[in-house]
Amino acid sequence: TMISGLDALCHLMEAYTSKKANEFVDGLAVTAIENVVTTLPRLNSIAKENDPENLKFRTVLSHASVCGGIALTFAGLGLAHGVGSVMGGIYKIPHGLACGILLPYVIEYNLSVLPEDKIKTIMRIFGVTKPEQIKPALISWITQLGLPVRLGDLAGIRPDFLPDIAQRSLPASSTQANPRPATGDDITHLLQQIF
Repeated sequence: TMISGLDALCHLMEAYTSKKANEFVDGLAVTAIENVVTTLPRLNSIAKENDPENLKFRTVLSHASVCGGIALTFAGLGLAHGVGSVMGGIYKIPHGLACGILLPYVIEYNLSVLPEDKIKTIMRIFGVTKPEQIKPALISWITQLGLPVRLGDLAGIRPDFLPDIAQRSLPASSTQANPRPATGDDITHLLQQIF
C-alpha cells in the first residue's frame, strides 16, 4: 500500500511539474498531492485493518491515484519514471519504490526550470520555506512510510551499474519529457547522490 501510494505521488508530482502541464492538470494534481502527503502516513500508522479510518484513508488515496492517472495522461511524466522504470525492469524493484526513491532528487534537479508558483505550492504542501528544503522534506516523508530512501538499500544494485542504468534510461519517453533535459552523465550523477 505504501509503495502504491508513493507511486501515485510520483505520477501527480511529475505531471504537475511537466513542461506539458496545463491548468486542468494543475487543478487536478495539487489537491491530490495534498491528499497523498497528508493521508498516506496516517494510513501507515493504523495498526488494524478493521479501523474505520482505514477505509476512509484508502478511499482518499484511491481518488488521488485516479487523479494521477488522468494528470499523467495529459501531461506525461519525467525523469523519476524514465529511470525508475529501467531500474525496476532490470533489478526487479517495485515500480513505485524505484520511482519514489528518485523523486526527491528529480524534483531538486528540475527546480531551476520550474515556474516559481509551482515551487511555492510544493513548498507549502511539504511545510518548508525554501526550495532547497523540498528534497529533505520529501525524503523525510518517504522515511515516515517505512520505505528505503537510498539505492544502496535495494538488493542487486551496485555503484558500478549506475552508468548503465543512466544510458538505458536516456531513450525512455518519460526521460525525454522531463522539464530539464538530462544527459547520461547528469543521470549517473543523480544516481550516485541517491546511492
